[in-house]
Amino acid sequence: MTVSTVKISNVSRSASVQDIKEFFSFSGDIVYIEMQSVDESSLVAYVTFKDSQGAETALLLTGAKICDLVIDITPAVDYQLPATVLIPTASNNGDEGAGGIGSAVRKAENVVTTMLAKGFVLGKDALNKAKSFDEKHQLNLQLSQSLGSGPEDGLEK
Repeated sequence: MTVSTVKISNVSRSASVQDIKEFFSFSGDIVYIEMQSVDESSLVAYVTFKDSQGAETALLLTGAKICDLVIDITPAVDYQLPATVLIPTASNNGDEGAGGIGSAVRKAENVVTTMLAKGFVLGKDALNKAKSFDEKHQLNLQLSQSLGSGPEDGLEK
């Protein structure tokens, strides 16, 4: 099992651990949340997910608002979980990545749809990151090819 952590900068002082948990729960299973004071106006939060897919999905949400501030989400490569945090063991014997790219795309789509439905505000940066994710994995192209269509059918731009 891979444990992945994201760093959320510019978190409002009025945001609670519960606010952070609710916001990121759509991205994946959360193992641990840590919030630290940065200055008089903001906090930094670290959210550790059970797997890397949760962290990758969370990265798409940069530019969204939590409470009254627009947040910035980056990978927390040097973050160390406190020694007292127990990491749950995988119950699927290491098959967590079996869903592949299609599973990741469905997860990302579900996260964005659910968050918009719940009233969260997502910024243009979130849409740009989703577009970059699509281009990186060539998902539109793969979908077009699997449907037996191509650019001449109007599915690609």
